[in-house]
Amino acid sequence: MDRYSPAFQATAGGRVLLANEPGLLERLRARPVRALTRHTTTSWTRLTATLESVRDTGIATEHQECTLGFSCMATGLRDQNSNLIGILGVTGHTITLSSQRLVQPLRNAARDITRTLTDTPM
Repeated sequence: MDRYSPAFQATAGGRVLLANEPGLLERLRARPVRALTRHTTTSWTRLTATLESVRDTGIATEHQECTLGFSCMATGLRDQNSNLIGILGVTGHTITLSSQRLVQPLRNAARDITRTLTDTPM
């Protein structure tokens, strides 16, 4: 049996993973979405729409869905074939974390890290 954690649905990093792993998403759909806070998305319909947005934009966000008072943004790190090889996220206090200001720096950091990972011989 798969190890299940509601953090897949309630965290930005988990949403990046779910948006890129349709098999994992399908296995989790058989289970109810557990709320970690009063802000956690608990509807598979809403969560599916959120994951479609992650696929379109490459950025996942969550605001107090995993832990009250904190928000997170994440994006994927990809290899030369666009396969997900890691996830980069930023977490901060909901009051001070500005999603709009962090989108481009997060994308730039992911691009730079990915370039370093994929240009370095193993």
